[in-house]
Amino acid sequence: TSHRVCEQDLVDLQSLLRQFDAGGLFYDPQNTGALSNNIWDSRISGPGSYTIQYQVGDGITCPKDLADIRLEVQAGIDIVDIGNQISCDSFILPAITGKNTAGRCAYYSQPNGMGSSFQAGDTIRNNMRIYVYGSESGYCSDEESFFIAIKFTPSYRNDYSICEGDS
Repeated sequence: TSHRVCEQDLVDLQSLLRQFDAGGLFYDPQNTGALSNNIWDSRISGPGSYTIQYQVGDGITCPKDLADIRLEVQAGIDIVDIGNQISCDSFILPAITGKNTAGRCAYYSQPNGMGSSFQAGDTIRNNMRIYVYGSESGYCSDEESFFIAIKFTPSYRNDYSICEGDS
């Protein structure tokens, strides 16, 4: 059987076995360095197809039996979190940066790419939580969120203004 995982996942290989004999050992025939006991670290293996073998029996008392587990490690989108923002009167959404983000990410008013959509360069004039969501077939999705707090600039007769709350 084949299992899809993301390149940032730690995978407990025992959880992928069905109707298996306990006490077996996992082997990485490709020697990727990603296998430690029964945990596969896809951060080490990176994207690709991997076959892990599960062996029961010692070949002396019990015959050896092998089962293959196939992992399809997908590349992931990794959005850089810009953190909460405070701005006077309005906030201009910056370019979305990170790993595998180009053309795969946008800003949204609700989680999981739902609600109103915004693009880099759009102006936000009200307090709101913004979700940055990235998804594309063949990639693991990612989402970050941040809050935009808008401080309104009071109007004065003089030629200067300060943001509400500043001195």
